Amino acid sequence: MANISKQVERQANQLINIEKAIVSLQKSVNKIDKQSNTMKQLYGVVTQLQRQVRSSKNQKQNQGTEKKKGRKD
Repeated sequence: MANISKQVERQANQLINIEKAIVSLQKSVNKIDKQSNTMKQLYGVVTQLQRQVRSSKNQKQNQGTEKKKGRKD
């Protein structure tokens, strides 16, 4: 009987250690998830800014072309 109770105690301690590891992993996964969402948002903002910059450059180029055409006439 003593042998069985020692085994049960060891297994209970192992379960406690496993539970602690799982809790730690869950916290890490949550942090990673938040970071991933932040990265996705940043990517969206950067993509939008790139589009705006391209659009602005195109508008300036078009204005420059129109001014040149106006001078030739």
